[in-house]
Amino acid sequence: MRSLDNNRSSESESGLRDVVWPAFFSHRPAARMAAHVLAGLTVEFVFLLAYARYFWAGLNDSDRPTGHWFDIGAIVEGLAVCLAVPMVLMFCALVAGLREHRVARRLLTGLGWAAAAVVNLLVSLLLILGSEQLSEGACAVASRPVPGGVDLMTAVLLCVMAALGTGALISWSWWRIARRLDRTIGDVARYAVWLSVFSITAFVLLAGLFGHFGPHRTTLCTP
Repeated sequence: MRSLDNNRSSESESGLRDVVWPAFFSHRPAARMAAHVLAGLTVEFVFLLAYARYFWAGLNDSDRPTGHWFDIGAIVEGLAVCLAVPMVLMFCALVAGLREHRVARRLLTGLGWAAAAVVNLLVSLLLILGSEQLSEGACAVASRPVPGGVDLMTAVLLCVMAALGTGALISWSWWRIARRLDRTIGDVARYAVWLSVFSITAFVLLAGLFGHFGPHRTTLCTP
């Protein structure tokens, strides 16, 4: 009986330690890096989708800057799709880490880092070109001020932090309910729920932020 109580106490302590940040994988450290990188790539994925879909929503097609031959929003959306490649690689590395396949985990992690570096370089260049496109366009555009006097990038970080808090709250609530029912939640299931809630909340918040406080036309376009 004492052994059973000790096991339950150990599970409770483990849940308390990992519930807020399930990507830590305290019992499976080999999967820890891949879990963190996959979470970061997922956040970047939803950021790019929100940017491509909602950042330019305040401008009609005829009002958008035309200083370049390409459409920033469409290309960023394409890069979001390309980001699926390092995401899949990191997911496979996570699975390899959970199954303790050391060689496969290291190989997949290296490939995932390389693919993510290439995509992130292109994303950085396109975001810079997007700023230039706004400033060089024929229409005078501006962004609505964010409440509180914070800039847009700070608001993006606040949205991500709020999404993290929401994911942690849902994970903790699920853990509490399972504990009352005397059931154990697996590390993988906890991570999957946390990542899903985190990414969905981040997308909703970022879409609302970009939709309400993105660029909009302030004057008529000049030919």
